[in-house]
Amino acid sequence: MMKINQQSSINFNGRIGNFKTRKFAHKLDLIREDASLVLNRHLADVQSLTRGANEKRINFFNELVNKYSARNIFDNGDADWVDKLYNCIKSPTNFHMEIVRHLKTSFQNLEQIFNKTGNDKDSLKFVKAISLFLENNKQPADTDLVLNLLNSNNKDFYISNFSKIKSYINLNLKNPDLVKELDSLINEGKFNSDFFDKKLAISNIVDNISTKEVGNFSVKNLLNNYSEPRKKFLESLQRSFYQSPTELSSQVGDEIKNMYDSTNKKNVKVRTKIMEYFYSPYTSYKKFNQDVKFFNELNILFKTLDSDKKYLKSFIYKLTKKDNQYFENPKEINDLLSKVSSKKLDIFYKNFEKIMYYVPKNSRMVAITKGIEKPYIGLNRFKKNNEDAIKYKFVKTPSALKIMYANFENMFNILRFNLVSDKENLLKGQNLKDFKESKINVLENELVNNEKIKEVEGIKFEDKNVVNEIEDINKQSEIIEKQDSKLAQFSRIIDRKLKKEMLANDILGFAKQKLGVKTFENQREAFIENATKMRYEMLPEIFASIMDTRKADRAVGKYRINSSNKDALRLYTMVNGNNKKFVNYLLKKRNVDGSRMFEVKEIITTLENAEKQIQKQKQNNSEYRAKDVRKYYNHLLEAKIQQYGKVTRNRASKTK
Repeated sequence: MMKINQQSSINFNGRIGNFKTRKFAHKLDLIREDASLVLNRHLADVQSLTRGANEKRINFFNELVNKYSARNIFDNGDADWVDKLYNCIKSPTNFHMEIVRHLKTSFQNLEQIFNKTGNDKDSLKFVKAISLFLENNKQPADTDLVLNLLNSNNKDFYISNFSKIKSYINLNLKNPDLVKELDSLINEGKFNSDFFDKKLAISNIVDNISTKEVGNFSVKNLLNNYSEPRKKFLESLQRSFYQSPTELSSQVGDEIKNMYDSTNKKNVKVRTKIMEYFYSPYTSYKKFNQDVKFFNELNILFKTLDSDKKYLKSFIYKLTKKDNQYFENPKEINDLLSKVSSKKLDIFYKNFEKIMYYVPKNSRMVAITKGIEKPYIGLNRFKKNNEDAIKYKFVKTPSALKIMYANFENMFNILRFNLVSDKENLLKGQNLKDFKESKINVLENELVNNEKIKEVEGIKFEDKNVVNEIEDINKQSEIIEKQDSKLAQFSRIIDRKLKKEMLANDILGFAKQKLGVKTFENQREAFIENATKMRYEMLPEIFASIMDTRKADRAVGKYRINSSNKDALRLYTMVNGNNKKFVNYLLKKRNVDGSRMFEVKEIITTLENAEKQIQKQKQNNSEYRAKDVRKYYNHLLEAKIQQYGKVTRNRASKTK
């Protein structure tokens, strides 16, 4: 008996089609029935029209029917256009189907467009690109833009350079003479795609910040001084303060324009950090469109930062990294900087944080100015005011061990601050080299006036006392440099040890809350041994994932839990710099219903399999390095994103 080829066609409706599966035959029946209802025809007529058509033609026919059904046409519901277009395109491609699906125009225009493009791949790709572009940018319902572009004498230029004309089209979508004016610019050699790209970028942001041009704040004025850092500044401004279009006062517009003009590559990052810092549930309800004082103080803070004081920038970066909203407006920061040196705020930043936490708001400024060099200032008053909360463990206070570490660390901060301070007083704001040169110049002038000359170290002097004074200055400066270097080195060693101890203490404190007494004691040493900041930051998400998994299992009556708190340590120890992003994705990725997509135990198994593959690669390739491991995990991450999509990010609001 002859074997029947599984890839051969099947017989339906008395004709031989080239469909390879019964599944599509069933789909064909559904398409025909649907078309019969939409087009108001007998099923036999639809069957006759589509008989013998291949899979792509049937899909194309289905797209035409769907378009007709959606009523996005202007032909008074003439169903004959479906037949015309279906018969016009004998070999439809994916481009044809995408164009029909996305382009809002009449069937008559579609026929002319397809006549213009034929089966030319570049032309069809161009029309598809415009169709998607118009759909994403809310095209006018009655536009003939695509047909006008294809009828233009510059058609070939448009097909080859859609990315260059896209911004111009976006800016002029409502202009009925768009193509005519675009042709004129190109023919006269006046078309500049970069100019329109910049104008669109500014227009999109400005439209979200202000509903009209105010003072110096206008698209035209902003465009004259455009740069990528300034664009980032406006985007951050819009995200932080103007979630919906509003109308600015002219004074606020001027303040924003001044900040925009002074933004550059060096300061845009810190400015963005500051603006995002002030975004909170408290600031989002303020009327920033009229709040001139807020932006005036923000401008002052930006100018202070532009002085390029390293301690000030370091303090601001530390401040904006935290989730605690210590300040509600830039005036509070400006007042603080006017009373306390940025160097002191930076070196004693941990003390500053403790003051902000333990000291009441009305006493904080006094505490900072007089007691920033004292760790845990205000702790006793805090304990007294929160006795009940501390008693029932609603509020945690630092342990004696933690206070001891803080005191020890603070001793070195005081020593470091005083040494640097003395040196700065000695140099009167100049560096060591300038100090030496200025002293020598003074002595040289004195000797020249006395007409006593002798050559010492390339400088002519005669007075031995002066020579000795110069040598003393050099020796003192060398001693200061050596002391500073040794102290800095010693301080770094102590800092590392203290940070490690404090980090381990924080990790144990967190793990103890989540684990049972027996499990915690068994895992205690492992948590300490593997303590890193990266793992500590991921630990809350690991325990949260386990908790969500257990809740979900119990909700469906499942009491044999897959992931337990004991698994947290295993995943905690497996996290490293190579797989951090991959693990973070698996922990945070959720299903449509909000449940966790991957359980902790499942993540552990995935990492174990990945490590096995990495070990095989290392055995087979002697040149396999850490960068190759990172590439491997990045590849896994990209594959997961392609399969499941990116993690939906919820903006974390800063709270007091």
